[in-house]
Amino acid sequence: MMVSLWMKICTVPTGWILLFVSIHSNEERGNLFIQQEDSTGKSVVVDVEIIFDLLLGNDMGNVVRGATLVLLTCSWVVVYKALFKALQSSLKW
Repeated sequence: MMVSLWMKICTVPTGWILLFVSIHSNEERGNLFIQQEDSTGKSVVVDVEIIFDLLLGNDMGNVVRGATLVLLTCSWVVVYKALFKALQSSLKW
């Protein structure tokens, strides 16, 4: 199933892809949640760079180059200036 989806995505012309990412950010640090709770009952948050490296790294980055990215998240990711700069840096390929 994933291979079939990947093959279809690869045939879409550059710039025709609209990518939505919906994620919650931590109000204390602005980092992004990747898991509601781990085995200890704590929420798992990671740096912005890690999320976008996973999403846009390797072959996927080549496929979605030129895509429009819509990031749906709470404002904490832009409230913290260092984190916002990291987000901007992560999205420049």
